[in-house]
Amino acid sequence: MICVDQNGQAVEISVADQMWLDDAYFKEKQLRLGTDAPRAALAYRVSTKGQVDHDDIPMQKIDCRKFAQKQG
Repeated sequence: MICVDQNGQAVEISVADQMWLDDAYFKEKQLRLGTDAPRAALAYRVSTKGQVDHDDIPMQKIDCRKFAQKQG
């Protein structure tokens, strides 16, 4: 999968990292959590029109989800 970063450069997202973009995967995992399991809300931001035009969100989503999982 190829995405374009905030600088307009093509960035290839590895097959291993593509799972982090699968919203259905995380929805299923969330449904299996116990009621007392820790939860996190992730927010992605754009500060320039270029980030919107070049869809910088996939890279942020991957990094945020990896961090959240690492933190438990």
